[in-house]
Amino acid sequence: MPFVLAALAAMHILTLHEHGSSNPLGVTGNTDRLPFHPYFTFKDLVNHAFFKALLFLAAGGVLHSMADQQDLRRLGGLVGLLPFTYTAILVGSLSLMAFP
Repeated sequence: MPFVLAALAAMHILTLHEHGSSNPLGVTGNTDRLPFHPYFTFKDLVNHAFFKALLFLAAGGVLHSMADQQDLRRLGGLVGLLPFTYTAILVGSLSLMAFP
């Protein structure tokens, strides 16, 4: 069921981006529509690439600061040890989840 809802949301957003959303009179012509597809698609791609890079750099920072320790059982409590990296991971994760 969650995958069906995600697919419906993706189809709705793709349709909205491709065809525009400004049609207050309900006319069928294309003269009153604003094409949002190129602008929002580019913004979404740049946003995704930036925050994905942020997550990879933050993960590398954690590995480097923990002396190349890759055992997840020993990497607990990073909030107090690496507050900036923790904040970067939190912001990047929330942005990739499209959290407002």
